[in-house]
Amino acid sequence: MSATAPTGAAPARVARPSPVFRNGVRCSIRDERGTRPIRWCDIADQDWSDFGLVLGAGGSTGLAFEAGILLALSVDHHITLANASRLVGTSAGSIASTLITLGFEADDLAALVSEVPHLMAEPLQAYVPETVDDTPPPMPHPLRLVRPPTPRAVRQTLNHLAHARFGSSLLTSMRQGTFDLRERLVFLENATWPTERPHLQLVVADVHKNQRVILDHTTGVTLRDAVAASCAVPAVMKPIRVGGRTYVDGGLHSPTNADLLGGEGGPENVIVVSPMSGDRSRTAMGWTSAMFSSKRLHRELRSFRPNQKVIVIEPVGKLSEMVVDNALSSDNSASILTSAFLSPSAARAQRSTPQRAAS
Repeated sequence: MSATAPTGAAPARVARPSPVFRNGVRCSIRDERGTRPIRWCDIADQDWSDFGLVLGAGGSTGLAFEAGILLALSVDHHITLANASRLVGTSAGSIASTLITLGFEADDLAALVSEVPHLMAEPLQAYVPETVDDTPPPMPHPLRLVRPPTPRAVRQTLNHLAHARFGSSLLTSMRQGTFDLRERLVFLENATWPTERPHLQLVVADVHKNQRVILDHTTGVTLRDAVAASCAVPAVMKPIRVGGRTYVDGGLHSPTNADLLGGEGGPENVIVVSPMSGDRSRTAMGWTSAMFSSKRLHRELRSFRPNQKVIVIEPVGKLSEMVVDNALSSDNSASILTSAFLSPSAARAQRSTPQRAAS
């Protein structure tokens, strides 16, 4: 959030209008008929008085995409986030899902991401992070992800490989991040887990065991530590150590972890917002991430019962490029949020475009 410019300072550069990509969002449904594309308006056919919500990984760009989509669901289909009885959050999705349990609705999330907190409900403004000068560093070049080998690191890597823990062997050979996200989550210091409704589950990855770990109110990890761990991108952010275990970004296992809501006991209707499974990318790292996300999500959808209805919302086209590439940068957050909000409904996008005055 920028401070007011002092008197006599050069005028601020006028921001260009945010792009609106008419075909920037893809919707599909998984039910007894299998998986198939649907129109945005078809989402209204389901009962959203009680539903499950999955918010996936995606860094700053993914959080902006989720905020825009949730706002569109609220405006177009009158979906109330307080009606979500179960929430699954991974990485950036852990921030959004946690804020929802604290009372945030879609317009509050959009105001937070857009850096206009005065538009949020007043009681929620206490959760606005303090302005900080530093931001997370960008993802290192792939050649700089691996740290110089030490005898201890070599022994750990060989031990993991001997036990076929390939993910752990990769993590132990990567540089440790230095950015301490936990210090940026002071606004969650006194926040507590919901113990009844909604049931909040945050996903992290155990570095040494290469296991997915599900954190909730029963695990003894504070909400602040759980969010920080779920967002701890290896080689960028410091891992979180709790109870003798070391946790990092849950997106390493899966950027969505939607299967947690599948099977017996899962909600009848589920919405999955998956920022990272877009169909386009300009970079090799972004393309790899998108392919991994898409395959994981496709596999997870198989875990749902035939009578469950799962709506999946993903970015496509140029919006996909903006979300998938350079996910840790917040430079395009406003543009991504705007396009994610306007793209699903072409009619609403047209109504939102100012008409040229008659001469």
